[in-house]
Amino acid sequence: MDWSQDNSLCTEPEWARVFKFQEAPTTVAPLISTMENIYDWKRWFETEHPKLDESESGLVLILARRNGEKEFPPVNRVKSNKWLEMVSQARPTAGILPEKPINTTTSTTGGRRTSRILPFSEHSFQKIVERFYIHETIARVINRADIPTFSARELEMGDNNGQTYPAFVYNCRTSNAWNNDLAFSATYFPHCGLTYAIMFGCPMSVEVQILNRLNRVTSEASHPLLMPGIFMELERLRHVRLVDETIDDLEARIQEIDLVFNDTETVSAEENAARKEAKRSAWLDTMFLRNQLVNWITYLEKLIDHADELNRTVFGISEARIAAFEEDVEENFEERTGAEEIMNEYQHVHSYSSSSQDLTFHRLREGRGAAGIDESYGDEKVHYSLCKDVNSLCQRQQRPQELDGCQERSDGAKEIMSRTGNKIKYRVQDIIDEYHEKVRDCTMRVDGTRRNKYGDRKGCQP
Repeated sequence: MDWSQDNSLCTEPEWARVFKFQEAPTTVAPLISTMENIYDWKRWFETEHPKLDESESGLVLILARRNGEKEFPPVNRVKSNKWLEMVSQARPTAGILPEKPINTTTSTTGGRRTSRILPFSEHSFQKIVERFYIHETIARVINRADIPTFSARELEMGDNNGQTYPAFVYNCRTSNAWNNDLAFSATYFPHCGLTYAIMFGCPMSVEVQILNRLNRVTSEASHPLLMPGIFMELERLRHVRLVDETIDDLEARIQEIDLVFNDTETVSAEENAARKEAKRSAWLDTMFLRNQLVNWITYLEKLIDHADELNRTVFGISEARIAAFEEDVEENFEERTGAEEIMNEYQHVHSYSSSSQDLTFHRLREGRGAAGIDESYGDEKVHYSLCKDVNSLCQRQQRPQELDGCQERSDGAKEIMSRTGNKIKYRVQDIIDEYHEKVRDCTMRVDGTRRNKYGDRKGCQP
C-alpha cells in the first residue's frame, strides 16, 4: 500500500515533479540568519545545525520566502525581536499586513503555484532535506495544491550515520483557492525533544506574524504541535477575512437583484442577466467557502486528537515514578484511619484520568489541595481533594528509595510538554467553535439567497 515509509526522505524524483528552484534570501529561526546561497547553507550546517545527540532541544525553523517578495538586508544570528524591529523600521506598517485575499469560484481554483517555487538551489534543497529530515510525503501534499490537509505519522527517521530514531512527521497544507496559501513540514524526535521544520510560501507578512508568536514562547518551543498550531492560527486569519468579504459580496448582489426587480423598465435585459450571473457566482463562492471551512474543521479536530495521543504516550508520566508513589502509599497504610478507602479512591480516579496523569501526579507530589485547582472536571475533583490526605502519608516517613534525578527532571519536562499540549488543544477548540459560527453564517446567507430566488419567481407569476 502507498503508506508513509520509515526513514524515507524526499528524493530528487519527488521534488523534481513538484518544486522549482530560484535562489533568494531565506530566514532560519530562532536566531535569525539569512541564507542567500549554497555557501551560507554549508557554513550553517557545519557550525550551527543541531544534532540528534540529545545535547539540544527545541525548534529549528526555515521560513522559505515566497517568490517575488521584496528583498530585505541579510542578517546573521540576530535575535527575533531585533529582526522584527529592523523589519518595522525598513517597511511601514502597511507593508507588512497580510495581502488581501482574492475571492475565487470553484472554476478558477488551482491556478497559483507560488508555494512550489523554493528560494534556494536544488543542491541546497538536497542538503536541507537530509539535515531537516523532510519526509517524501511533503511532495504529494504540496502537489495537491487545492486540497488542504493536516497529517501526523509516527515513523522511524535516521541520520547520515545510519542511526534511526522514533519520530513524528507532520505535513500541513492550505488551499490555493485564495492567495497566501502555505505549506508546512516538520519532523519531531521525542528522544531529544528537537523539531526540524520548514514553512513553504511565506510572504514577509507571514514571517513577521510567525516570529512575533515565537518571540513569546519559552519552553513551549520544544512541543511538536507549536508550529502546526501557529499554522492553524494563520489560516484562521485568512478564513475570517474571506468569510466577511464573501458574505458582503453576496448580500450586495442580492440587493442589486432586488433593485432590478423593482425597476425593470430602466434596466436592460443584458444588464439584468449580468447581475443575475454575478449573484450566481457570489452564491457559488459562498457555498465553496462554506465547504472548505467544514473540511478544515476536520483537520483541526485531528490536531486535537493527536495532542491527546502525545499526552498519553510521549509525554505520559513514567511507570517507575507511578510505581514508587504507589509503593510509598502502601507502606504507610497502617498509619491512617480509612487508608484503604483513600487508596481505592485514588486508584479509581487514576484509571479514569490517564490522559492527565502527569499533571495530577505532580500536584500530589507538591502537596497542593483542591482549593488551588481551577481546571478540575468530574472525578478529577476527587483526585485533587485526595492530595492532602495521600501527601501527608508520604511526608510521615522518608522515602526508602529516591528516584533517579534524571528521571525526576525528565518527568518535569514531560509535565511542561503535557500542559503545553493542553493549551494548544484548548485554543484549537476555540478556533473550531469560531469556525462553526462562520459556517452557520454562510449557511444563513445561502438559504436566504434560495428563498429570495423563489420569491422572485413567485412574484413574476401572473
